[in-house]
Amino acid sequence: MNTLLKKLEWSSYRQGPGSGIMSSGGDGPMVQCCPCCKGINPADKNADDFIQEVIGHRKDCELNESINSDDDQIIKELRKIRESIKE
Repeated sequence: MNTLLKKLEWSSYRQGPGSGIMSSGGDGPMVQCCPCCKGINPADKNADDFIQEVIGHRKDCELNESINSDDDQIIKELRKIRESIKE
């Protein structure tokens, strides 16, 4: 289970700051990020374009918590999510 979650960890993308005045312009590079908390992958080659606070997972990131927990806890959490979707 953790292997699958690890593959998802940096599977999303967001745009970096633009090159215009005060980072405007909307032409910033696409960088890898967490699909849950949108934290920037520290290994991304453009991570240095961002302030330190947005690099890596946020403190309350559920995906990061799941990756670092044991399989039994992950299964319980996934069941809770599935049940909430059914409602």
